[in-house]
Amino acid sequence: IRPSIDYVKFELKRTIGELNEEDEFHVIFYSSGPPVEMPTRRLTLATERNKQLAFEFIDGIVAQGGTDPVEAIKRAFAVGPELIYLLTDGEFDRSVVDLVKQLNTGDKVTVHTIGLIYRGGEEVLKQIAQQNNGNYKFVSEKALLDLARNAAP
Repeated sequence: IRPSIDYVKFELKRTIGELNEEDEFHVIFYSSGPPVEMPTRRLTLATERNKQLAFEFIDGIVAQGGTDPVEAIKRAFAVGPELIYLLTDGEFDRSVVDLVKQLNTGDKVTVHTIGLIYRGGEEVLKQIAQQNNGNYKFVSEKALLDLARNAAP
């Protein structure tokens, strides 16, 4: 079994690669410590150069510790997005549901949630998505392997 972070990195890079130049994006990783985000610390236009810088940033991330998304979620809302994708292979405390709702004043931000490999945090992720105009999706290890295989040159 490959570490979950490898799948996250692969899928994240694939998704960023598909963005149009007028799209904006930002990437924040989280574990049990402070969140690690792209050096711009703000939404960035999806130019080829910025995508390449994002790929380098993503490649440099090393998984460590547990799953505490609180500070990363606060930072994600602080950059002013229209859309947030919250990915995890772990479980969140139920207080995260309330935090997201509190930060999403006026329901301006759509929050999609994705559970990777493990279903342990599924109920909390579903609730976050439902309360924030988003969708929840579970992606199994087999599905991730298939994606990686199909994307290989």
